[in-house]
Amino acid sequence: MSFALMGAVYKTDIGDALAKFVLLVIAEHANTESGECWPSITRIQNVTHLSRQTVVNKLDYLERNGFIHRDKTKRRSNTYTMLVNQLDQASLAGRPEPVSKPNNNRYPIPESWVASDALRSSIGGDINHDLEQIKFKDYWQADGRPLANWDAKYRSWCGNARAFNSFEGSGKAGQKRATGNRQKTSFFDDLARHINDG
Repeated sequence: MSFALMGAVYKTDIGDALAKFVLLVIAEHANTESGECWPSITRIQNVTHLSRQTVVNKLDYLERNGFIHRDKTKRRSNTYTMLVNQLDQASLAGRPEPVSKPNNNRYPIPESWVASDALRSSIGGDINHDLEQIKFKDYWQADGRPLANWDAKYRSWCGNARAFNSFEGSGKAGQKRATGNRQKTSFFDDLARHINDG
């Protein structure tokens, strides 16, 4: 285990979080002087919990961007050589773009958002929009997650509310309540008849 190499990887901008994780595993196994190691892809998978294909893709990325050199030997796995002297230079020269870029079209629900009349009429009149709009805004303001299209999210919210309301009044739950009410009614009817007959 080479803490020096792991520290160097930690300080280096790799440009890809998963590739950096794979490089840390290689650094953990590498010889401090030579920078060589030969962990199998299965070993890297076991440590990172990444799929085999993802590990292979990240190894390709690391080699392509000058962080490691791979050498196929007679061993069952490749020999990886960390390019220790080039680690910082590889990071600075033509630094690769991060894999995930923020979506600038997404934003938290604004305080001023309301379901327009056009949106309400397109959803339908069987929804109590005044109530659902309040519940919708309260939920998403508490959640704070940004979305690109709040009108579409509200449409989906109303669809779920409609489905929930129809489920409440039908199906097994509704039938069970109705059956229970009939049983209570027949019990009290029998009791009343018994008292009257008695």
